Amino acid sequence: MLKSLKLKAKEQKGFTLIELLAVIVILGILAAIAIPSISNIIQNSRVDAVKTDALAIMNAGKLYLTQNPEDDSIDYTDLDDFVDNTSLDTSSILITVTSGVLSLDAIGTAGSVTYTISDATFETLNDEAEWEQEPVTNAVTIAP
Repeated sequence: MLKSLKLKAKEQKGFTLIELLAVIVILGILAAIAIPSISNIIQNSRVDAVKTDALAIMNAGKLYLTQNPEDDSIDYTDLDDFVDNTSLDTSSILITVTSGVLSLDAIGTAGSVTYTISDATFETLNDEAEWEQEPVTNAVTIAP
């Protein structure tokens, strides 16, 4: 009996071509579904990073204003004590103060999309619809 089992085991040498093709097709389908989902997740996290950095800079601007209430515009160098680093273009960051309301001008890049933030307040920075616009020539403007 043991000899017959050993002979059967020697006759079966591997997978059939049909079995291998079925596995390859299944893996291809899973990859076709997963890759776009992963790229969307990565892009959304980059957009969230730009948004979070813009809000952090606005909050840093509030803190700066409590210490320097006479200033009516703040650039990034004024915020060195409050912000370490940012995904926004630091040379483009400008916070203006009008009647106690802060507004931000900046440029941020999230993957292949460049966000031009102009006269944005806390409300417009938190507005999800503003950030989900389709880019026109790779630039999206966030404005009130």
